[in-house]
Amino acid sequence: MSKRALARCLACLLCAALLSGCGMTGSWRRGGVPGSRPYTVRGKTYYPLKSARDYVEIGVASWYGPGFHGKKTASGEIYNQNAMTAAHRILPLGTMTRVTHLRNGRSVVVRINDRGPFAEDRVIDLSKGAATRLGITGKGTARVHIKSLEGRSKN
Repeated sequence: MSKRALARCLACLLCAALLSGCGMTGSWRRGGVPGSRPYTVRGKTYYPLKSARDYVEIGVASWYGPGFHGKKTASGEIYNQNAMTAAHRILPLGTMTRVTHLRNGRSVVVRINDRGPFAEDRVIDLSKGAATRLGITGKGTARVHIKSLEGRSKN
């Protein structure tokens, strides 16, 4: 192989390597972190946080299950009502969050993979699996404490 052909081959490989890093998630085409762009539901615009560090919230949790099972979530994955996941209006998709039932003290760790709830008096929609572990499927709602686990050490 000539030096010129070798140089062209190396230049092509270098360009391919550089370009492959740009397309790993495809999110650069959508303007950043998937699920981080503002969105509007029922005339109200929500602005997802870029970071969930130190996020804490207290409010009413509800749950969703059979009607959404098998459908696509805001993160793009298929909703599994038995998984430990939740929907939140503004927490970044993928955020690991501890949800504690304030009345019975039970807590679960869920991953935010969807958007909602859009009922004004609710702060989080839990999967049926998470709601069952917290003991709220019977009544349907409960007051909870939400705390992001982002930025905490794994010890």
